[in-house]
Amino acid sequence: MRVAVSLVALIGTLTFACAGEAPVDVDPVRDAARESGDADEDTGEPPPGDEDAAADAGAETSDAAPTDTAGDGPLVCEGSESEPNNSLPSAVSLKDIDDCDSSGGSFKGVVAGATDPDFWHFTGSDKLGCVVDPTASTKTSGVRVCVFVSCSAGTTSIKSCPKGTPATSPGGVNGCCSDGPGEVEVEHTCPLPGADDGADVYLRVDAPTATACVPYEITYHF
Repeated sequence: MRVAVSLVALIGTLTFACAGEAPVDVDPVRDAARESGDADEDTGEPPPGDEDAAADAGAETSDAAPTDTAGDGPLVCEGSESEPNNSLPSAVSLKDIDDCDSSGGSFKGVVAGATDPDFWHFTGSDKLGCVVDPTASTKTSGVRVCVFVSCSAGTTSIKSCPKGTPATSPGGVNGCCSDGPGEVEVEHTCPLPGADDGADVYLRVDAPTATACVPYEITYHF
């Protein structure tokens, strides 16, 4: 009788203990994700170790070469404040001078590659006692200097190019050109009776073979 009571008590104890245990939380999908290294389903944070991989990926992106969104546009050169002056009508005005060489002057500019001619302009007067010989010179290599002459009165006759070769500007003004370093000179007359040889003079500087900015300095007289 005592044995039967003991067995009953033991069975009751075991039943109570099993009933008091918490249920086991089993989620096979979540457990598989954790084992494969995916982000934590509850927090959304990457598993340990993935932070370094993300940082490395970001570093590779920032180290990539910048993309040229502008394309192959025209050159932009320092010291080209005189632009735009790539035609006779837009030529930069210089001081008016006479044909005494001491009244000449000089100027500086920058040619932005082969497609950027620079035009400059002055008016030269024919003064008694001096000789008219429009001339420009440069010490710069790789540029071409031209002198175009248009008489202030009457037609213009270009007699020769004592220095340089004959040339005509896009606007139809005749003159002479020479490659630098060097000098270009025009011999002209204004054959209108009673007129002197005073003229409007256009200086053109370009660099037909340049692929970069070319700074230059020109000295001139009338």
